[in-house]
Amino acid sequence: MAYQFIDAAVEGGVLIVTLDDPPTRNAIGDEMAGELNQELERLESEADLRALVLTGRDPAFCSGANVKRMNEANEARGETSVPEGVTPW
Repeated sequence: MAYQFIDAAVEGGVLIVTLDDPPTRNAIGDEMAGELNQELERLESEADLRALVLTGRDPAFCSGANVKRMNEANEARGETSVPEGVTPW
């Protein structure tokens, strides 16, 4: 399956998943998380897959959550970045 934010390959019963969004240093946003979930479901459903290796495309393994992309998704749904009644620092 072709993905936008990860690469996945099988070698000798091992599922190798590579985080592949170098401009964000492989930060995990909603889209990447969805793609990762699909591969985890694949791992659970295919008996010949015995292990998972998770790696990241250079320059970093993973910089954490893609907060910018998450905020954009929240705003697109009409949600605010800061919940009502909460004062940002």
